[in-house]
Amino acid sequence: MKSSKLVAGAAIAAGVLLLAGPAFSQFDGKTIPGAACSKVGSGGSYDQWYGSVSNASTASDLLLTCPLVKNKKLTPGATWHNETTQVQVLDRNSTYDVECTRRSEYYSGSSIFLDEDSADTNGSSANLFTLTFSETDAVYDYDYVQCSIPRMQGTARSHLLGVKYLGLGE
Repeated sequence: MKSSKLVAGAAIAAGVLLLAGPAFSQFDGKTIPGAACSKVGSGGSYDQWYGSVSNASTASDLLLTCPLVKNKKLTPGATWHNETTQVQVLDRNSTYDVECTRRSEYYSGSSIFLDEDSADTNGSSANLFTLTFSETDAVYDYDYVQCSIPRMQGTARSHLLGVKYLGLGE
């Protein structure tokens, strides 16, 4: 009986040390709902359904911008970038894809520098699509995702459900 308590205590202590180690303490995952994204331009018809956003237009696509919060320290370093970004969508249009681009920007003097990575659903489905984007470079100050949600096809609407991203913690 005494040895089983000792083993259980050692396992708990190892778990606490593992959670306090760099592999767990440096990562900080974030999720935002589609409703946190803003409509850009005049195309499409923004329709919020719970936390997701759908396009209620039968005539044009809906363009959305979703901001991503970055962990920043006063001095530049490795904690200034997002490791990975994923956008969860439902594509219900068999003709047009949901298309998303992860963009990163920084400003220097009078110039704006941009890095981007694009993905699309490549067909419609009744199932959830997860679009995955590459990590950003630490040089960039701002990250965001921009998505084009296709018009309705009959009564079927495409949705942007949310954005998940993993940034290095502080």
